[in-house]
Amino acid sequence: GASGDTTNIIGTLNKDGVAVANTPAFEARSSAFQTIANTTNTQIVFGTEVIDTASAFASNTFTVPSGEGGKYFLFAQAGMQGFSTNRFLIILRKNGSSGIGTGEFVSTIAQYPTVSASALAVLAAGDTVDVTIYHDNGSNQNISTGDRTIFFGYKIIE
Repeated sequence: GASGDTTNIIGTLNKDGVAVANTPAFEARSSAFQTIANTTNTQIVFGTEVIDTASAFASNTFTVPSGEGGKYFLFAQAGMQGFSTNRFLIILRKNGSSGIGTGEFVSTIAQYPTVSASALAVLAAGDTVDVTIYHDNGSNQNISTGDRTIFFGYKIIE
């Protein structure tokens, strides 16, 4: 076709004759309120797996399966339950320490916001990704459950 023409593709996406998909892929959600202590980086508990195509998500951590290294899109979000003032951070971490994506929310009034972070990360087999949350609100605070507190990711087709 000519420049600007559109085409509908029906079938399976192939690369060099091999079917490809955005897998491994995972999604997990919080299943209970979680109390976060003041001025601590606390790992978020994701108690409900929604998708886990490679059985690679466990204990709130995604571990890149053998042979599945590459570029990944990752996203995490946490909902706050009536936080009042100060600073809130959500951090996507690689191998338990390196921050690969951070979201920040700063406020001076009580509300129920969400804070999110996303990242495009190069991951190797065996690398792990988890999510922490931090606040300096002065006392313990809760984060929300269900679709307000989620973590998902998938391998990008190259």
